[in-house]
Amino acid sequence: MRVLGEPPALAAVVIERANVENALVGAFSQAPAVELIAGAGSGKTTAAVLYANKRSNSVTWVTLTSELSAHELETELDRAVRESASASKEEDDRRDAWHTALVVIDNAEIIADRPDIGFIVDELLQRIGSGPDVLLLTQRHLGAATGELILRGLCSVMTADDLLITKPDVVELARKLTPSRTVDSEAIVQKSVGWIAGAVLLMRFDCPMPTTVSPILVDYIESSVLDVLPTAGQDLLLAGALLGRITRHDSAGLLSTHGERIFAALRGSGLPMLRVEGDTLVYGPMLRACLLEILPRRYSTRLSELRRRFAFYLSNAGRFDDAVEWSMGAGEPQLAVEALEAGIRCAPDLAVFSDRVERWSGLIGESYVSNSDVLTACLLRALHARRSIERAVTLIHQLEEDSRMDNILAVDPGIIGIVLWTLHSRPGEAEHYAQGAQDNHRADAVRFMLAATSGIEPALPPLDTRWENMAPIVHWGMLWQGRCDDIVDSLGSLDSEDNPNVVLASLWTGRMDVAESALERIPEERSGRPHAEFARAAIAIAKGNCAEARQILRKNADEARRTGGQNHFEVLAAWATLKSGAPAEAAALRQSLIDMDGGERRAISEWARLVVGVALLELDHPNDAMMVLRPAVDSMCRARRHLMLPAAGYALAEAYVRMGDDVTAASVLADIRRRAGTHGSSYWAEEVLQKCPRLQGGMLLNQLAVAEVHAEPEFPQFAASAGSTEDRQPFRVELLPFHEPPLIVVDGVGSSARRLKVVELIADLSQHPDGIERSRLQERLFPEVGRSKGGNHFRQIVFRLRELTGVRLERRNATVVAWPESVNLIAADRQFEAEVLRARTVSAPTDADMQVLREALDLAPGLYLPGSDLTWVEERRTYLSVLFEEAVTKLLWWAVEAGDIDLVRQYGARVLDFNPFSEEIYGLLIRAENLGGNRIAAMAIFQRAHAALGELGLEPGPDLRRLVQGGPGLLSDRASSGRASR
Repeated sequence: MRVLGEPPALAAVVIERANVENALVGAFSQAPAVELIAGAGSGKTTAAVLYANKRSNSVTWVTLTSELSAHELETELDRAVRESASASKEEDDRRDAWHTALVVIDNAEIIADRPDIGFIVDELLQRIGSGPDVLLLTQRHLGAATGELILRGLCSVMTADDLLITKPDVVELARKLTPSRTVDSEAIVQKSVGWIAGAVLLMRFDCPMPTTVSPILVDYIESSVLDVLPTAGQDLLLAGALLGRITRHDSAGLLSTHGERIFAALRGSGLPMLRVEGDTLVYGPMLRACLLEILPRRYSTRLSELRRRFAFYLSNAGRFDDAVEWSMGAGEPQLAVEALEAGIRCAPDLAVFSDRVERWSGLIGESYVSNSDVLTACLLRALHARRSIERAVTLIHQLEEDSRMDNILAVDPGIIGIVLWTLHSRPGEAEHYAQGAQDNHRADAVRFMLAATSGIEPALPPLDTRWENMAPIVHWGMLWQGRCDDIVDSLGSLDSEDNPNVVLASLWTGRMDVAESALERIPEERSGRPHAEFARAAIAIAKGNCAEARQILRKNADEARRTGGQNHFEVLAAWATLKSGAPAEAAALRQSLIDMDGGERRAISEWARLVVGVALLELDHPNDAMMVLRPAVDSMCRARRHLMLPAAGYALAEAYVRMGDDVTAASVLADIRRRAGTHGSSYWAEEVLQKCPRLQGGMLLNQLAVAEVHAEPEFPQFAASAGSTEDRQPFRVELLPFHEPPLIVVDGVGSSARRLKVVELIADLSQHPDGIERSRLQERLFPEVGRSKGGNHFRQIVFRLRELTGVRLERRNATVVAWPESVNLIAADRQFEAEVLRARTVSAPTDADMQVLREALDLAPGLYLPGSDLTWVEERRTYLSVLFEEAVTKLLWWAVEAGDIDLVRQYGARVLDFNPFSEEIYGLLIRAENLGGNRIAAMAIFQRAHAALGELGLEPGPDLRRLVQGGPGLLSDRASSGRASR
C-alpha cells in the first residue's frame, strides 16, 4: 500500500468484522466508487484498511490534510490511474472488485475547504468505471462531488449505520481489551448506540450512567464529536441535549430563526450516537450524558436564557404540557408559570385550558400557580366546569381578600359569567360583579338569573333568544317567573339540550310525557348531575313515588351542596315528606330556610315558605301559616315570580278563611289571578288546592270565576323580544380599504367613512367570516382603553355602523359576533389577496391570467387602511405590501416573456415610486427596453439605478451591467432583489 500524507491510524486492538467487510464488498459490487459517511470514532478508517489489505491489486491511500500539496496529490493519483489501466489489460479475465486497483481517500470532507484538491479529486471521479475503484472516507456527504455519480449508479453510499458494533463484536473486543473483566455486551451496545469508539471507552472507563460519566468519555466526545462542528452546530447539538431528541421545529425554538438551517446541516453530518428519524434527531444515552456535562462549562451564563427561550417557544406553539415538563425538568417552576402565561394570553378563550390547569398545578406546585392571575383564572374555570362551587367560592373570597379579583377579570374578561354563576347562591356578593361587563353574553344570562331568583323588582331577560350552553341558567330564572310555556317551546332547539329546567317546566305545567322525554334527552354522562337528579326526583313525586324521590335527594345531597343547590334540594325533600303524610317533619324546614337573610335566594325562600305554610295548614295552625305565607306572596307579586304564586295565593286564602277573614281571602285570590294571568305552575296550584278543603268547599272560587268574565286584564305581560323584529338590511356592502380615506359602498352608493373605527370594525369582521369573540374584537379595536370604557366605545361604533350602513351585527353563539349572513360583504383586500395567492399556482400564464392579476393590483392603489395605527392593521398592511411586491414582480416577468413593453413600463414605474432600490425591477425594465430596441431608454434606467443604489453606498450588480450592455443574461437571482415596500 502506497501512502500519501499521514498513514492510516489503526487502533492497538483490531477485530475482524465480517458484517462491515460484507457491506463494503456489496457496495463495490454495485458501483466502482463508495462514499462512506461516518463521524469520528465510527471505525471507518480501520474498516477501510482491513478491506484494502485483502485487495490483490495495488492500493493507494491518500489522507487529505490542509497542508497537502495539490501537485503531490495529482501525481500520486495519476500514477494510480496508470497502474490501474496497466493491470486491467493484463487481468481482463479477472476484472472484479478484489482484483482492481483501489484508491482510498481519507478525510475527504476537506475538499470543501481546498478547491484545488477538490478539482483533482473530481477529475479522478470523472474516470470512474475506467480507472481504479475509489473509496471516499468522509464525515459528511460530499454533495456535488459525488451527487451526479450516485444518480448515475457509479457511486454507492455507506453510512455509520453500516459500521454499528454488534454484541458479538463487543464480546470479541472485550476479550482482547479487558480479558480479566466481564462486560455486559448488551448494555454497552445500548449505551454507545453501536458507536465503536464509545463501546471501547465504555469498556475501559465506564461509570454508572446517566448519573455520572467518566471525564475521559466526556473529553473524547468534546474533542472528537463536538469540536469538529461549526460553532452554530455545536450550539444546537448542546442545546438539543437538554431535550434528548430534537425536531426541526424545536431547533427554531432553541436557536431562533437560523435553527432549522443548522438542524439540516447537523442531520447530514453523520455524527455518532445521533439517530435520524425523519425530522427528528434522537440522542444516544452516552452522547446526551456527555453533552450535559459539557453544557454548563460552555454555557454557564447562557443556559438559563436558553431554557427560558425554549419554554416560551413551546408555550407559544401551543405545546403547554411540553413547556411544563421542560421547565420542571430544569427545576424551574416559576419558568413554567411564566411560559404558560405567555402562551395562554395569546389564546382567544381561556376556557380551553380548564381541563389542564389542575394537572399543571399538581406538577408545578399550587403556590406557584395560585400567584399567577392567568392560571388562577383558568383554575376558577376548571372548578366551575367540575361544579366544585364550594372550592370556587373559597377561591373567589381569597382573591377578594388579596385584592386580586380585578386583575383576574382584566386578564380574562369572559370569566365574569362564571364568577356570577359561582356566586348565584350568594346574590348579595354577586351584585358587585353584576354591575360590570355589560356586553358579556354569559354575564347577561347570569345577571338575569340572579335578578329573577333573588331580586325585589321584575327582571327582564336579555334580548338574545339563542342561549345554547347558557340556556339552563336563563331558563332557571324564567322558570321562577312562571314562563314555563316559553321554556317548553324551546324543545327541539339547542336551548333544550342537556337542560333539566325543560323537564321541570313541562312537569310543573302538567305535561308528564314531555317531561320524561326531555329527561331522557339529557346525555348519559351528565344525567347524574345534581340538577338532573333534582328533576328526576320531582317526576317521582308527581307520580306519587315520594319515598323514591327522598332517596334520590338524600343520595345527591352532598353533590348538591358542593354545587350550591342544597337549598332547593331540601325544599323538594320537605315537599316529598309532606306528601308522605308527615306535616310536622316538613314544617321543621321553617327554621332552616325561610328565616334566611331576605336578600339571599328569595325564590327558594318563597318556595320554602309555601311548603311550610301548607304543612302548618295540615297541622291546623292557620295563623302561623298566614305569618309564613304573607311575606312570600308579597315578595312574589313585587318581583313577578309567578311560578308558585297561584299555589301560594290559594294557601294564603285558605289560612284567612280558616281565620274567619273571607274578605281578605277573596282579595288575595283576585289579586293573584290578576297578577299571575296564564303564568304559574298548574301542578303546584292543583297540589296545594287539594290541601285547602275550606277553599274548595266554599263559594270564593266560584265568585272569583264569575267576576273574571266581566273583567279586563290590568297587569301587563312581558314584551316580545326585540329579536322578533326584522328591520331591512342592505344586500351588499363593499369595503375599499386602499383608498384615502377608505370608502364604504352600500348597495352601490359610496361614502367615505368619517369615523375610521367604523372602517376598522368592518375590516376586522371581514377577516373573521365565521365570527370573532366579542371581547376580543373590542380589544382589537380599542387596545388602549379599559374594559368598561371600551364597551361603551364599542357600542357607539356598532350604532354608527348601523346608522351608516343599516347593518346589524349578529351573534353566532354565546360570545361570538359576526357580520350578518344576509348581507354580502366584499372587502377589496380579501379579493386582492385571493387573486395573488391564486397567481402562485399559475405555471404557464395566459392573457386572461395577466388580466386577472392586473385587475387585482388595481384593487390596491395605496396603503391598507391609511391612518390606522392598530397593531393588527399594521401587520396586515406589511403582509399585503409583501403580496403587492410579489404580484407586481410576477406580472412584470409575465409581461417581459410576452413582450408587452408598455405593461412593464406602467407597473415597473409604479413599483419604483415605492422602492427605488429594487435591482430586479430595474432589470426587468432594462430587459423590456432591450426587447423594444430602445437602448437609450435602457441606459437611462441603468443610470437611475446607479444613482438610487449610490444613496445606499452600493453599485448595480454584474447581472444588471450585463443587461444594459446587451448581454444575453437575464436578472434571475430574485432572492437577492430588494422589496418593493409599500
